[in-house]
Amino acid sequence: MSGPIRHRRHVSAALALAVALCAAPAAPAAAQDLTLGLKVTAPVASGTVGTEVTAGIAAGAGAGYDPGLDSRAYHLGALQAWFLHPAAPERARELMRDFRGGQADDTWTLRLTTPAAPLGGEAVAAGSAITLTWGPPQTPGGVCGGRSLTLVDADGTRVDMTLTGAHTVPAPGPDGTYDLTLEIGGPGSSAAGVPAPPSRLLSPRQGRRGVLLVWSPGTGDTAGYHVERTLEPAAASPVFERLTDAPLNAPRYVDADAVGRGTVAYRVVAVSGTGCESAPSETLVVAP
Repeated sequence: MSGPIRHRRHVSAALALAVALCAAPAAPAAAQDLTLGLKVTAPVASGTVGTEVTAGIAAGAGAGYDPGLDSRAYHLGALQAWFLHPAAPERARELMRDFRGGQADDTWTLRLTTPAAPLGGEAVAAGSAITLTWGPPQTPGGVCGGRSLTLVDADGTRVDMTLTGAHTVPAPGPDGTYDLTLEIGGPGSSAAGVPAPPSRLLSPRQGRRGVLLVWSPGTGDTAGYHVERTLEPAAASPVFERLTDAPLNAPRYVDADAVGRGTVAYRVVAVSGTGCESAPSETLVVAP
């Protein structure tokens, strides 16, 4: 159902003031290893209701509830969502903003609830589509070298969250709950999507038309290739220039600009469908 998200909050002034006073302060500018924002929406009779939750890994974050980084969830709307934090105190185990420490893999529980009589009067009907949407996670290394993120549905469906995406689950019904699992890999775990470098780089022909290069594709998700060349192959640290503006579809390339340049060297980089680049292939020295 289209239309703006409406947060129906017909609450008393006293309750609104209490929520404002209990709100956590803004997160400090500490180094954050991961930030993932999730929007959760569902239809009601008059439009759409929604909420947001944030998961994060931050340097210096503790194992329990940290009022400087986290914010507690308040049960106010027709659609509620929070991360269950078993290490936090009993009163603060339901968090809308949950930052934790640690460098290892971790598994979090995301709970969705649909109250039978929410404040505001309109409930989410059982079986309605609850939609979760998210943008690219903010993590050093990005999708190619950061943390892997997998959303696991109650039915076992696994969703890779390293790119912008969405997932839909059925509303559990009056006062029902629906649990999903968020699997967060350790630093560098998303590098599993980086393709292997190409191999067997050869130049079967050189002449007036240039240097022909061919190679064997590497393993993994390979969608294209970049070719790089250096004019100083004998240097201790040669500088390579990228010759291709966009990835090549086929494992071959003709360098027409190599004629008359003397001895040069080439290498090839594989590119995945998500834009992740492999390590360079072995260098090939050519004297056209």
